[in-house]
Amino acid sequence: MCFHVKVTKTKEQIEKKSRLKFKPEVRFAPNPHFKGFDHPKLPVITNQQDFIHLFEWGLIPHWAGNDFNSNNTLNARIETIDEKPSFCDAFTNRCVVLVDGFYEWRHEGKDKIKYDIGINNNLMCLAGLYSDNTFTIVTTEALGIMEFIHNTKR
Repeated sequence: MCFHVKVTKTKEQIEKKSRLKFKPEVRFAPNPHFKGFDHPKLPVITNQQDFIHLFEWGLIPHWAGNDFNSNNTLNARIETIDEKPSFCDAFTNRCVVLVDGFYEWRHEGKDKIKYDIGINNNLMCLAGLYSDNTFTIVTTEALGIMEFIHNTKR
């Protein structure tokens, strides 16, 4: 998965679909295109399942200093997640990230074809880890149709 998601549902629609509530003071504005490198706050349900949180995309470990680059922790590959120091402490802090879908681009020569991946305008739950109000999305190697879409530049 690349670093682009959409959440077009309102706070009330997300609550209805997930059957959990945001804290009353939480403000959330839907957006058809959130970019990971902007580090947006997205709806997340933690393994505590108490309510819906808004956490910042790009996991920042509790031990990280002010110069930590959370661009490197937007996604966590499941194949190497237990080897990376940034994810070790958060390994038991599981969460789901609530999105309508994500965007992926297929490269064909100099052209990029944008794919909008979702489930009939419903919420999707992306696997994640969290730490100190930040999160990462857990990814894996692209297979099947996603391997076709998620190709490399040639």
